[in-house]
Order: sequence, then C-alpha cells, then structure tokens
Amino acid sequence: MTQLEKNWFLFFRALGARDAVAVAQQVDLLLKTDRTISVARMKYLVYAGMASNIALGKKDKARLLWSGYGDTAYGGKEPGMLLKLLISLCEVQG
Repeated sequence: MTQLEKNWFLFFRALGARDAVAVAQQVDLLLKTDRTISVARMKYLVYAGMASNIALGKKDKARLLWSGYGDTAYGGKEPGMLLKLLISLCEVQG
C-alpha cells in the first residue's frame, strides 16, 4: 500500500470513528499531498473538513478550506444546500 493509500484509509477510519480531530488532520494532509485527486473526492474532503472543523469550533479553518478549495472543487457553480449550510455556519459568530 502506498503512503497516499494509507492516508485515504486513515481518513475513512477517522470518519467512521467520528473523530473530528483526525478527520480534520487527514483532510489537510490529503488536500496537500494527493496530486491526482478527482473533483468528486476534493468536494468530499471539503465537506468533511468543513464539518469537522466546525464541530471543533474552528470556523476559521473551515472558512479557509472553502476559500482555498471551493473554486477548484465547484468551478464557479453554486454549491448545494449542505455546503451552503456549512458556509453559513462558518459565518455565525459565537
């Protein structure tokens, strides 16, 4: 198994365990290291990373994910309802 495959495995294991800290870490790692990532996988990582960071109270990191990868993942198209919710949760003060 390659290191990239191990990282994806660790991501899905963290997701299954509902470990927000590990999910956020793996999302950051995968977005930085997977040079062959598909648009669909990038969207999935953006969702998971935003949700985990929001759950951890790190709205600024969730916003950075959207601002850093949103255009690439969505190509200027309007995001779906779930992503709109995540984006709005990043903007809520508190």
